Amino acid sequence: MYQPYYDFHNDTIHIAMLLADGIDNCYQAETQIKSILFHQKRWYPSKDDCCHFKHFTHINSNWLTANDRVQSFNEAKRERFPIVFHFIVDQLPYEFMNRLMSDWGLDGISVQFYPIKNYEARVRSFKSGHHAGHKSYLKLLITQILPTEIKKVIVLDADILLNDDISNLWSIFDEFSKDQCIGIAAEQNPTFYSNMGKRFWPALGYGYNAGILLIHLTKLRARGWDEIWMKTAFNLMREKRILPTGEQDVINAVLNRNKHWLYEIPCKWNIQLSAFSMRERCPVVWEFLLNRDDDNNNNNYRRKKTLRDDIVLQYPNAKLIHFNAHVKPEYFFPTPLRFPLPFDKSDEYHSTIQLSRKYFQLYYNLRSMSRYCFL
Repeated sequence: MYQPYYDFHNDTIHIAMLLADGIDNCYQAETQIKSILFHQKRWYPSKDDCCHFKHFTHINSNWLTANDRVQSFNEAKRERFPIVFHFIVDQLPYEFMNRLMSDWGLDGISVQFYPIKNYEARVRSFKSGHHAGHKSYLKLLITQILPTEIKKVIVLDADILLNDDISNLWSIFDEFSKDQCIGIAAEQNPTFYSNMGKRFWPALGYGYNAGILLIHLTKLRARGWDEIWMKTAFNLMREKRILPTGEQDVINAVLNRNKHWLYEIPCKWNIQLSAFSMRERCPVVWEFLLNRDDDNNNNNYRRKKTLRDDIVLQYPNAKLIHFNAHVKPEYFFPTPLRFPLPFDKSDEYHSTIQLSRKYFQLYYNLRSMSRYCFL
């Protein structure tokens, strides 16, 4: 039963996440949820201990003034979608997330849990180079795991932070044609193509990264998704016993044969920070601001800019940042890694190192911020 704090649309945003094995994924998921709430302005602006973010500039000035705090909460009282999180979990993540979400009591947000043990036998024989092993293939069972009345879902990895309202990502479903049923952003690591793509999905070029997926469940179910992906996976494994990126390899191979299913999400919605990511494949800037339109409409708004206006206009602002490197910020919490403060060069887009430093700073700020700062 929803008990909305806001006036909601009749639609609902569904977000699915695989949380297997250890506790680190759970803390990453909690921090991701905070980033979602933060960019929906669902946080308390009146509590100083809830406003300790720093604007990411070389002068490290306070990110929010008192005026910004009031503005962030009171302006743009728009209708919001209710959100349902669907967690596919082992026992330990279930206990953690169930306790977390029950204690949190967020208005307009509900949770469903799906035990991995109920589905694991179907993928146990599949080998993967992914750190999640065979469990990474559970994402391919999403059409079976989620109830049939759910038509669409966003599937997110845990190591993601939002830099925009999640409803703007959800609205991309409205751009799908009648044939398109999988939304996915381009892969930014060239080794993915050289390892697998050149041989198994040459028509897709770089290939696509499965850290974020927009899946139209109704369309996929009608097209016999389960039989298609299983057959594709077995064919791949006959030639390459262990798939380097698990379910991502299977998805790319399926899309290679069914390109009319593919909707390419703008790459700004999946900025990948792996060690070999090439920023030239998706040049962006990351302005850590509430909203550019808010800034332009607020005559009292003042902040020193470090990026030239032409650079901001030339390159898109990162909307979603995916820390798909093997070493995660969570591994070092509560003693964060020491690194230089990010410095925005005024004449170019942000490098992977700059984006990674900003991710670390935002992650640690959100991670240490009480969940009760959010509503």
